[in-house]
Amino acid sequence: TVQAQERSDHDALMQALNRMIQRICQILREMEGVMKSAQAGELEARGNAEAFAGSWRALVLGVNHVIDAFMNVTKLSERLKMENLRMGTEMELARRIQTSLLPKAMKNIHPDFEIAAMMIPAAEVGGDYYDVTLDLEGHLWFGIGDVSGHGVTPGLVMMMAQIAHAAITANYPATPQDVVCGMNRALYANVHARLAADHFMTFTALKYLGNGRFQHAGMHLDLLVYRQQAGAC
Repeated sequence: TVQAQERSDHDALMQALNRMIQRICQILREMEGVMKSAQAGELEARGNAEAFAGSWRALVLGVNHVIDAFMNVTKLSERLKMENLRMGTEMELARRIQTSLLPKAMKNIHPDFEIAAMMIPAAEVGGDYYDVTLDLEGHLWFGIGDVSGHGVTPGLVMMMAQIAHAAITANYPATPQDVVCGMNRALYANVHARLAADHFMTFTALKYLGNGRFQHAGMHLDLLVYRQQAGAC
């Protein structure tokens, strides 16, 4: 708002000063318009750099570049937000598929046992596995294991194991050794050759023969047998 007083038509210094003041005012008006548009959410607005020259033009271009960078960050943030939402939805779907494969009704599955089980995954999808099934001859089977790592791939391996375990025990007269060897062949072929992954799975299969006798094969966690009469494991 300052106007320099020119002493005559030949006062070049004051004339140059006034021209500079006018140019600064033009720059300020240009920047004020861009900033107000940005504050109003009109992020497509840019300063007219062509109306200026030299350092003034560079100043307007600099502000335009700042707004462009902000726009790019905003768009990237929106894309990441949408991608995270999509991945979260897919992970939740995978978790539901995985947990739906676990046995639900075990209360009266066998007269010799009271069985309870629950799994709460540490991540959306994991490699924890257990199963309780009956084979063709009515023998009760327990399966328990864990795939290394967390995420979609271990969850996929766990589902392969569940399908293999259920298919073998439900359709063939088998021993726990048969089950473990059959599962191992199927899992190795899929994980190593098709998924090109190096996950491994610990697994124990138990077959109840009746009268307190079991057969088992494989190795997950140590088996603990509590002798009630002796009061010791």
